[in-house]
Amino acid sequence: MKYNMMSRDKFKKTINMLIKKDKEIGWFYDKFKSSFLIENTGEYFGAIADLLSHAMNDKCEYVSWWLFECNYGQDTPYVWEDDKKIILDSIDKLYDFLVENSKVPLP
Repeated sequence: MKYNMMSRDKFKKTINMLIKKDKEIGWFYDKFKSSFLIENTGEYFGAIADLLSHAMNDKCEYVSWWLFECNYGQDTPYVWEDDKKIILDSIDKLYDFLVENSKVPLP
């Protein structure tokens, strides 16, 4: 069954852009000890995460969880499904998991 969602390429490019910007903001904070960017960009990162979730029909907010709580997949993210541990330690694995769990068939 096919699903109407964002392409893998766009999904990866968007998440990689978030990772890059997060590193730049971290560098700025370390260099200047100013939290201005951190305080003023969080809502934009959240909005992009919401858009990614919507584009992937992610009703359980796995995208936000993976980005923010699992540090972009670096903190050993996993989910349990049918007594099976599924490790989501890459953008590709997250994408595949979201595709498999989507319930939006193409018309």
